[in-house]
Amino acid sequence: MGIDAMKATMGLAALAMGTSMYMKSRNKAAKLLKPAYAYSGSAQDRHAYFVGGGLASLSGAAYLIRDCGFKGENIHIYEGLPILGGSNDGIGSVEGGFVCRGGRMLQEETYENFWELFRSIPSLDSPGKSLTDEILDFDHAHGTWCQMVQMEREEAETFYAEHQGRPFFPALVSMMTSAPCLVMKLTGPDAIKTWRGLLGPTNPETARATQPGCIRALYAIDGTRNAAHGSDSPASAERELDLCFKEEGSTASGLSPVYAFPQVGDKEIEEGDRRLAVILVRPHVIREGLAHVAVQRVQ
Repeated sequence: MGIDAMKATMGLAALAMGTSMYMKSRNKAAKLLKPAYAYSGSAQDRHAYFVGGGLASLSGAAYLIRDCGFKGENIHIYEGLPILGGSNDGIGSVEGGFVCRGGRMLQEETYENFWELFRSIPSLDSPGKSLTDEILDFDHAHGTWCQMVQMEREEAETFYAEHQGRPFFPALVSMMTSAPCLVMKLTGPDAIKTWRGLLGPTNPETARATQPGCIRALYAIDGTRNAAHGSDSPASAERELDLCFKEEGSTASGLSPVYAFPQVGDKEIEEGDRRLAVILVRPHVIREGLAHVAVQRVQ
């Protein structure tokens, strides 16, 4: 993309923001104010260019269509590679919809304008509903067990007990206790196989060569800092769940949560159900602010 196109992109982004809805602080209800910018000429023949398919670009496109009168076919979003996640922030199409890496929880007040924006975007799959309705319906239909935890050395050694005695074990324990981790309970048919398929090979170089769109190909650093952990068997899942969430009747101590995400939806697990897996997002991903990547891939 040339310099002129980049300048046009930044100008249009400012225009979209100036003519869009503004929010009162800590108020999810939008208040429509007089546009802060004015421009001459018709927007019907103008083109807009965005780099990266994240929420900033998608929001800018939505506001240009809704508030500035742009034609959807005149808005262009560029990504680096034709794979899930692209090489910037996302990927998608007008026909199939978009997937973006830069997602945020609608409950965060910092991003409360998304309530208003997503309510104005119709759902592709549920006629008569908005994108906000679709997101909330999904959340309530798919219960979430998720919390941020800080592992102590003894807890990390217990969690990875099967690796004790191996050369990489001390480095693994040190890494796991260096910062908080995100732990999740995943349920569903073939939960273990599905999650490990999304993770990809343990070695990030192998992952990049064989599965360039998998989580480890995109976010792993090396064999130890390889983005996330996934249970490798039903027995491992039960043991790890016992440690992470302290199941009812368990004698395990359970990890102390730094932050527990709201639990919504149907969370009941049938007795003897083997469709369980533990997802553990490792500290280096948390430090880089990419924890939401794992959550989005599960959804």
